[in-house]
Amino acid sequence: MFPQSTSEEAWSHFTYELQALLKRAQMNNTAKIELSICKKVQLCNSSESSRTDSKAL
Repeated sequence: MFPQSTSEEAWSHFTYELQALLKRAQMNNTAKIELSICKKVQLCNSSESSRTDSKAL
C-alpha cells in the first residue's frame, strides 16, 4: 500500500500521528477520524508517487 521509498523518519512521524488519532477516536466521531486519516494517506501517496494514486482513492 505504501511505497518502499518512504523514509523511516516520515513513516515514524506518520505512525505517531496515526496512534494519536486512534487514541482520540475513542472520544470523537469515528467518521471524522477516518476522513482525517484518509487525507493524510492521500498526502503521503501524492508526495511519494504520481497523482493518479490519490485519484484512485
